[in-house]
Amino acid sequence: MKPLLLLISIFLLSAPALAGVRPAERMADPVMEARAQALYKNLRCVVCQSQPIAESDSEIAAALRAAVRARIQAGDGDKAVLGYLQDRYGDQILMKPPVKPLTWPLWFLPALFLAAGGYASWRTMKGGGKKA
Repeated sequence: MKPLLLLISIFLLSAPALAGVRPAERMADPVMEARAQALYKNLRCVVCQSQPIAESDSEIAAALRAAVRARIQAGDGDKAVLGYLQDRYGDQILMKPPVKPLTWPLWFLPALFLAAGGYASWRTMKGGGKKA
């Protein structure tokens, strides 16, 4: 029974390693492939939940990886590749969207909610359970 559980555990833990980039998608030039792999990790799959295209098996992620490879082979720099995809899909394509007025809520609302919760907790504790 234990060997079976061990085998199942190994299979389940290795599943993420099997996802994403397929050998047929790899570029012949190792330098270009390394650039592509780095860019894949910075781009979000548009149909997955916060998953980089490097780890996604979706068709759109494969198409995005192909676009990255094509742009690299065309001679684009990393910023140009990211800019091309950002222009096409918006800031949400980036794993770390830029901080600008349109994305301020994305960046600052969690901290604001945390501060408000901390203040509310502090006020509740400060009251010490006094009843009016």
